Amino acid sequence: MNRATFFEHFELLADQPDAVAKLRGLVMQLAVRGQLVEQNSKDEAASKTLLRSGVDLKRWTVVVGDQRHTIPESWHWLQFGGVGEQRLGKMLDAQKNRGESKPYLRNTNVQWMRFALDDVKEMRVEKDEEDELRLRKGDLLVCEGGEPGRCAIWRGEVPEMYFQKALHRIRPCSAILPDFLALHLQVDCRNEVLQGLFTGATIKHLTGRSLSSYPVSIPPLVEQRRIVAKVDELMALCDELEQRQQAAREVGAKLLDAMIHHMLKE
Repeated sequence: MNRATFFEHFELLADQPDAVAKLRGLVMQLAVRGQLVEQNSKDEAASKTLLRSGVDLKRWTVVVGDQRHTIPESWHWLQFGGVGEQRLGKMLDAQKNRGESKPYLRNTNVQWMRFALDDVKEMRVEKDEEDELRLRKGDLLVCEGGEPGRCAIWRGEVPEMYFQKALHRIRPCSAILPDFLALHLQVDCRNEVLQGLFTGATIKHLTGRSLSSYPVSIPPLVEQRRIVAKVDELMALCDELEQRQQAAREVGAKLLDAMIHHMLKE
């Protein structure tokens, strides 16, 4: 879809409430269903790349009855527990924790696809814990509570950062991009698929066991790159649409003010 076609299609949605938000949701939904970019028969099937990356497909492949929709032949349904290393952060305990004070992320620091780093607290981390708890570029952080499933990808925003128990850290295997997993989480939070995995009557939680059972569809690695690039491109156009709409609203408000002022003078 080129730039001109994108804006033409938007005209069909423009008069609907939250048109741009709906368009963003549609783009992401198409992305995780294999309908946003073309498949290439030369791409290595996802199952082969996953096996070569050390994923236990016998353990983590999603059975047919739990596959929510059809996917391209080169894709593979996988439980989230198989996408890579997954763990919760450090339990905060002022009485027991020892070591040097280190900055850490908590639930409120993780927003959708970004980090709020204006209020970062510190906790004590012992030397033998540092390697395990220190974030690396490409780590996917997922909220365990608050808004379970809300996620962002650590890009090395600051030189040193750790994380606490309210967050899951997923370090994907080499066959999976964190950006593609984040797309899945955004889609399935919107369509309430993730809600079926939450525990708790009033305060909802996404436990490690529940997250591990969450089914995701994995494309070939090279297709993941094409999808992520296309999503980034279309999201940038959505940003432009929002700016256009805001500018149009401001012009409309000024015209209305001018009309009212003119009528009051008469």
